[in-house]
Amino acid sequence: MQDRIQLDDGIHDIPNELYHSSSGISRSVLMQFKRSPYHYHKRFHNPDYVTPASTPALIMGDVVHTIVLEPHKADERYVIKPSFDRRTKAGKIEYEKFMCGVQGRMVIDQDMLSQALKMGLSIRDHELAQAVLKDARIEQSIYFTHQETGLQCKVRPDIWNGTLVGDLKSTNDASYYAFQRSALNYGYFLQAGMIYEALKSIEIIMEKFVFIAVEKEEPNAVAVYELDEECIDYGVEQFNTLMMQLYECRMKESFPSYPFATIALPKYANYQQLGEVDHD
Repeated sequence: MQDRIQLDDGIHDIPNELYHSSSGISRSVLMQFKRSPYHYHKRFHNPDYVTPASTPALIMGDVVHTIVLEPHKADERYVIKPSFDRRTKAGKIEYEKFMCGVQGRMVIDQDMLSQALKMGLSIRDHELAQAVLKDARIEQSIYFTHQETGLQCKVRPDIWNGTLVGDLKSTNDASYYAFQRSALNYGYFLQAGMIYEALKSIEIIMEKFVFIAVEKEEPNAVAVYELDEECIDYGVEQFNTLMMQLYECRMKESFPSYPFATIALPKYANYQQLGEVDHD
């Protein structure tokens, strides 16, 4: 995280690339720290760390975000890869010409674009999702200082309209309980808590945090979920706790891995055993 661009606290209308290359503690940083301080240190303070290539799932999420939130930027961000027979000389030449014309854009295939467009259409046809999106600020970055530690943090709400914040998620299963599990596993409550604190730093009290979840596979069902007050309080508490722990690790210059523990039998194991059948 050293030698990154430092931006002042406040609201910034900047490209996604600048946001990610700037300094400031983001949700993804805290999620690595939550896994273990060792993971955090190796990922963000290791000059030899090589950022892994984006997975198809991450690329799909990025394309869907652009199609839904910033469709006017699609052509400058992505280019469709034609079919080449690179076993032939002509095919190799055509491929090289194509790659020369990419000019920093992300190369995706037609199937991925078609899938993203279908997901976008489902959101367009969802009345409540459209109400959340109407007249909202899109992809605004907010930088703020965590008061207890003095460390700068940053958030980038997908959708922001006054005291309402929204986030667009592409998912395999948008049903209530499946998305509730995803929210816990992937730090969505932490995300909401960070944004709550970011808005508070500019004297805005977030009143609603809403997710627009769209399924990747047809029929690309859409769900809109609002976090209750307990979820947001949980996220704020988690954010402050992780920030204090991170601060302490930095002060001690100690970044331990997983702690020693004794493995206990999971409670669900007994229920699983009762359900086993002897097939002999």
